[in-house]
Parts: sequence; structure tokens; C-alpha cells
Amino acid sequence: MRPLILLLVICAVAPLAAQNVVYCPDNQPGVGTCNVFPWGQPNFTYMSRIPASYMDPLNPLIEDVFFAPCNSGTWSAADVQIAIGHVPNPLPTTAAFSFPTISGGIATSLGSFLDMTVLWDSSVGGSFSWPYTAGTWSPLGFGPMGGTGFIWNGIDDVGFYVTMQGATGTSSMHRTSTEPYRLYSSGVYQSPTPTGQGNSGLKISFSLQPGNLPSSSVYGTPCNTTWPALSAPLPPGVGNAAFTFEVTTAVSGAPTFIFSAFASSPGIPLGGGCNLYLEPTSMLLFVNTGFSPFGPVNSVGTTAVHPVPIPGVAALIGQSLYFQAAVIDATNPIGLSTSNGLCLNFN
Repeated sequence: MRPLILLLVICAVAPLAAQNVVYCPDNQPGVGTCNVFPWGQPNFTYMSRIPASYMDPLNPLIEDVFFAPCNSGTWSAADVQIAIGHVPNPLPTTAAFSFPTISGGIATSLGSFLDMTVLWDSSVGGSFSWPYTAGTWSPLGFGPMGGTGFIWNGIDDVGFYVTMQGATGTSSMHRTSTEPYRLYSSGVYQSPTPTGQGNSGLKISFSLQPGNLPSSSVYGTPCNTTWPALSAPLPPGVGNAAFTFEVTTAVSGAPTFIFSAFASSPGIPLGGGCNLYLEPTSMLLFVNTGFSPFGPVNSVGTTAVHPVPIPGVAALIGQSLYFQAAVIDATNPIGLSTSNGLCLNFN
């Protein structure tokens, strides 16, 4: 199923508020042992765990990520993936932990992460360069791009992930002997599993913004009072690669489609007891541009599942879209039955 990356063509970037900063474990970018894992190696896979206790519940949106270099220069790699996600506490051991898999700008496998927002994937965005300055907090540069799109859920620890191949301009970075905790595979690009773990991860800092939790809300009623019913089991968080729509039908094998629009309608009669709960002009815009409908997906039992990965891009933050399902229904005079409306608020 096509991802929601197409929305970048039509969604504007929401303005950002005043900046706040958190540091793990301290705000001393020029102090500590210098270590080459991972930015001082040409090929590496690395994950650092930032405990929830270091995060700010009033400012859960991460705008940019900073490290504390021991030297000055410009790091660059043609093959690199960078991401942030929530991780379990406690973390799995080295033998049980698995790194994510990123392809086409989304996490195709979360590994041991709970979720993931992809910040950079060279297979989509090309090479990545990062100028850094010794002894200062040096940003990776996602802030000027519109932010990372990652919103801390207020509960779980946060994991920063990077894997690279053929990196140049490499440098060591400052660390301490405490947090962040790290897991890594030295010399391996896109390693599926770590070969080492322990304390002494690199010092890291996040610039933060206020953010709202993603949500979905139902409006209107289905043609047949209870079906077809459109729902979203998971919140529409930016970067949620596991996001799906579910359409509940009356019979197994029924073809289902999902349409979208910029706005809702109060209910335009279609006949057969059905109403259109989408604003027609923008709904047709989505149809004509090929964004929707999603489907067909046939129901299994009485449920059809539409996978719709949400990309980890900041342009979706604060945006809302409206959706409605249609099910082929020979018993209805208009040949189909329509669902309730569903509003997704992306964050």
C-alpha cells in the first residue's frame, strides 16, 4: 500500500514554537573521553538509549539532534540511515536485540524498537553531510529541514539509531561512563544485530518543541448503522510504519476502498441510506492525483486491513485529514455501502 509520503506535496509545514533543550547526560560538550563509535568509523551500526527521565514532558517534539565533537570537520556518507524511536525498558540483551531495517524512507522492520521515525534514508534523500565543531553541541541539521517529526510518548525511553557505509570526514565525539547506553556493530553497515553493548554512549542533546499526541476521531454513521465501520487501531503518529486502517464489513471477501479529503462534510446523501462525509472537491483532488482511494482490499472474515505507513517527516505534524470507506455491496441500490467518517490528527 502506498505510504502517506505523497502528502508532502500538499501539506504545509506547521510553524514551530520557542526552543527547549535536554542533555544526556550533561551540558558539557567539551568535556569527556573521546570515542570513535560511531562517527569516527567509515562503516558502523549504532543505537543509543536516552532514558525517559532525561526527556521533557512539556516539550515532547524533537526538533534536532546534537553531538559533542572532539574535532572540527564535515562528516559525510553516501549510504546512511538515521532514525529515532521508542525502545523498551529494560533493553533486550545483545543476543536478543535486533536493529531496524529502513528502506524507501520508512522502517520496514522495527527490530527491537517499539516504533520509529526515519530522519534520513540515503536511498531516498541521497548522501548526508554534517558539519561539526569541536567542543560545541553540533546539530545534525534536521531543525532547518522542518524538524525530526518524532514526538516522545511521555513514557518510554528513546533510541537514536544510525548506520553508515563509506563515511568520510569522520571524528571522535565526547562521552562519559554513564548514559546513554549503547548497542553497536563495528565495521558493519545495516547490521541486523549488535556485537557489543554497554554504558559510555556518546553525549547527546535534543532541541525540543511543544507537541500534541496523534489522535483519530469518528464522525457520522455507516449506511447500515453499524457497518461498514472505519477505524484506526493505532494512533497516526508521524513515522508510524505500522499504521493501518480497518474496515468492518458484513460479509467475508467484500472489496473495500478508503477515500480521503482535506475536510469533512455534514453528510451528503448518496442514496441507499448512505452519506458522503468527505468534502467533495478535495476528495476528487486526491482521486485525480492518485493518492486515493486506497484499495481494493478484500475483507477476511468481516475485517479488511489497509496498511498505510506514515512517513517520519515534519510536514505532517499538526495536519489533519479525513477518510471514509466504501464497500462493494450488491444488496444496496447504489452498488456500495459507505462507512462513518474518520479524522486523523497527525503528530
